[in-house]
Amino acid sequence: MGKRAVLFSVALAICLMATYLFVPFPYYENDYSQINSEAYLILDGGSYYFVYPEGNIHREISEFTAQNLIQGGMRVTGEQKY
Repeated sequence: MGKRAVLFSVALAICLMATYLFVPFPYYENDYSQINSEAYLILDGGSYYFVYPEGNIHREISEFTAQNLIQGGMRVTGEQKY
């Protein structure tokens, strides 16, 4: 490999890495309390349930998902862990 090829490769690598500095990434702030004022969470026996009466939905969700919904402002009924 010649000196010019090495310099070109290094310059190309630097340009490729630099392009990632300028890529805009969107930031989303979810406000789950605005999904529907009728939706809420139930904590029953250590399990979280998402309740959406308008759509007749009542299903168990993971604790991780429940924590995200709670942090977003969704109300919880039942026993609280915190």
